[in-house]
Amino acid sequence: MVKSENQIIKSSLHLENQKFGRKPQSSNKQLELFSTNIGSKVEVIGLDLQPSHYHALAAIQKLLSATNYRGNAEGSYLSRETNTFKFEGVIPRIKFSKSEYLDAYGVKKYKTARNKNEFGGKEALTALEALYHLGNKPYLIVATRKRWNKGEEVVDRYQTFSPILRICEGWEGLTPKENKALDEEPFYSLVSTKHKGFIIEPCPIIVDQIDSYFMLKPANMYQEIKLRFPNASKFTYTFLDWIVSTATRKKMNNNVTKAWPEKLEIGFENLSYTLRMNRYINSRNWKKIETAINRCIEIAIELKWLTKHERIQGTTISKKEVFYLNKLKFNQISTNKNLIS
Repeated sequence: MVKSENQIIKSSLHLENQKFGRKPQSSNKQLELFSTNIGSKVEVIGLDLQPSHYHALAAIQKLLSATNYRGNAEGSYLSRETNTFKFEGVIPRIKFSKSEYLDAYGVKKYKTARNKNEFGGKEALTALEALYHLGNKPYLIVATRKRWNKGEEVVDRYQTFSPILRICEGWEGLTPKENKALDEEPFYSLVSTKHKGFIIEPCPIIVDQIDSYFMLKPANMYQEIKLRFPNASKFTYTFLDWIVSTATRKKMNNNVTKAWPEKLEIGFENLSYTLRMNRYINSRNWKKIETAINRCIEIAIELKWLTKHERIQGTTISKKEVFYLNKLKFNQISTNKNLIS
């Protein structure tokens, strides 16, 4: 059993970096070549997630944070020579029940005909589908590390095409009919009384440098978005993660005070690429992009991540966005003691 009572969770900045898009420096020949090599179309580098996927990933991180990323099942040791990421260390495994996952995801309980509060309905199915998506959908994950070699900066680049979770689960005592039903609809079964739980092994990028290169965020960060703004787009989730991760990196790089920055700045066009608005960018629908970005900013201010926003005018794509942080909220995250140290 996993007690996921922490009010904040750890997230590797290597993982967070995968959520953000980047302006291509040239054509997409790299993606075309990679797609040809693996025999499957690769459209983006990194994680292009929908809101439900954000919730599912956060649920796993919440459960991992409850064990301080050590897991509660025997992990597997990886040496640098045996994995694409050149990760060396123990990959934790975590075992939990379907109910524990649904609770960490934020699914509501409803009173059933048995007069018990239980998980069920469309929200539970969406949560399970999102978990299976993370365990089955392969992503092109690229990790880079800078280092100095004979006085010159060099970059080590590692990439792999794989899901970010490995999922194992089991059932016991199924009837032949129930077993056949799982063959036909394995993702949506709610045979909860016979389901014996999940064992999850995360991709190395989820745990890489988790004790030295990470950010903290509220465990209910996404749940708050969903509760207050149920129709928020995926851009909102990406935007808030970008705000927190960028502020965290600036704080880490402030060698004098280690204080949170007063503001963040980014060009309008770069922000649209960061939020993976490529579909609108390709059609040059700048009005649609501006409307979507404005909504992200409104929600960030409503949720008190930002105090205000300024847009320094220029041509359409050369505008500069300036975001002023609510340092009170960021300081509260820094001083929260519920995360195991």
